[in-house]
Amino acid sequence: MRRRLARLSEADRRGIDRILVVCLLVVSEVDATFHGNLTGPRGANMAMLGLMALAFLWRRSHALEVLVFVLTALVLMTAFLTPPSDMFALVVLLVSACYASGRHLAGRRALVALVLAVGTVFAV
Repeated sequence: MRRRLARLSEADRRGIDRILVVCLLVVSEVDATFHGNLTGPRGANMAMLGLMALAFLWRRSHALEVLVFVLTALVLMTAFLTPPSDMFALVVLLVSACYASGRHLAGRRALVALVLAVGTVFAV
């Protein structure tokens, strides 16, 4: 399996990223559509979730920026819309952003990502 993954071209990896984004987008939008206890307008929740999912298109090349965007969106959603503890999709997006930053960052940038993620989780 590792040999197959090592042979993937950059185009293959971008295709996999697009599939991941579509999956995150579908899960997020379905969760927002059928969630019975949303805070704030449903359209605003759906738009914010959609933007968060679309940010994952750059998870390989700009992992720290994607994490910062997702964490900022989580803070804004907690303040004005539905908090992460009330939506499955927000938890999935948070875990995915943390995984992407851990997988695609190294050194100090990875440490910064860890501190930001842990700090935001405790704050939210």
